[in-house]
Amino acid sequence: MNFTAEHFLTALSEYDTQYGRTESPLDILWYCYCVASPVDDDLIRAAEAELNQLAGTLPLPVSDGLTDLVGRVCLSYQRAAFLDGMKVGAELAGQLT
Repeated sequence: MNFTAEHFLTALSEYDTQYGRTESPLDILWYCYCVASPVDDDLIRAAEAELNQLAGTLPLPVSDGLTDLVGRVCLSYQRAAFLDGMKVGAELAGQLT
């Protein structure tokens, strides 16, 4: 699926009814971008395989907890980088006009 403004505007208008809460438009934009542009390259697959191999040597509750924690940390960094990039882009666009 390609990310389009229409996809974002639809998600923005339906978000409250789907999830019962209001998020910032930047959070909704990030969500739409992630859904429309999943990242799955060789580097990520290799790192995931290495993590799974390491986690496989641990007891299941520890393995699950470690995998969940790594995923949440990566997702937090991805979100922060995306939102900061949007803010810098908006500020730059404002200064150039």
